[in-house]
Amino acid sequence: MSLQFYIERAEFLERLIESNSDNSELIQAYLKLIEKVAEVNIQYFKSKESVCNEGNRQNSEVFRIKSDLRKTEIEKQEFPVGWSND
Repeated sequence: MSLQFYIERAEFLERLIESNSDNSELIQAYLKLIEKVAEVNIQYFKSKESVCNEGNRQNSEVFRIKSDLRKTEIEKQEFPVGWSND
């Protein structure tokens, strides 16, 4: 469910609590809803972080492979006789 779903429910409960401030069940329901919103947000950010970490891992792997290929290309180059790297 989207965050908007929870926001609408919270606003509804807030209006009920304003008109029935002595109803502890409404307050408990509101608190449970707030806890649920927090859980949803935590899961969202954990999954977002996981996606970013996987993307970074893949980018690192691509860079490593390209570096290995370039190193191999350099090692296989034939240099003219008498050439030195001094």
